[in-house]
Amino acid sequence: MNYQNNYQGGYQPNQNQPVNSGALGWDDEIEGGSGSAFTLLDEGDYCFKVKLVEKGWFDGNETMCASPKAIVTFAIYNKGETVELKENFILHEKLRWKIANLFASVGLIRSAGEKVKMNWGAIPNQTGICKIAIREYTGTDGQKHKINSIKNFYPIYADNLPNIQNPFKTGA
Repeated sequence: MNYQNNYQGGYQPNQNQPVNSGALGWDDEIEGGSGSAFTLLDEGDYCFKVKLVEKGWFDGNETMCASPKAIVTFAIYNKGETVELKENFILHEKLRWKIANLFASVGLIRSAGEKVKMNWGAIPNQTGICKIAIREYTGTDGQKHKINSIKNFYPIYADNLPNIQNPFKTGA
């Protein structure tokens, strides 16, 4: 069977894509996942530890121009186990508040109104507290699905900081 669909030119990548866009080649290696099932967390407050910060690119939409983005992987503590959750932080003026909330929750902003330069390299292994929400969406299969997202980060200086034990060791 011919899977080329008689297209003689072959696949040509978008020349405007950033170099490290995350696109895979047809023959690249992949590896099996953890084997564990997806865990949908209940809405509420959770301790987190930042596992990884990756650079990415947001292509833009009708409300925001194309911009760099940080893809942050969090380990969320839930009843003796950790659940991974990824969040995108688009480096755009409209979302400056979200980035500031993350930096304040891990202690890189220590008081309201303090200005700091974004130091993404200081974020991995830092811990904090966040509020998890459940988001519903319609998948490409036409079915409704639920996923978790981080609704808010609690700044370390917040008056309403939830009193929950942090099981993670900061900086390790």
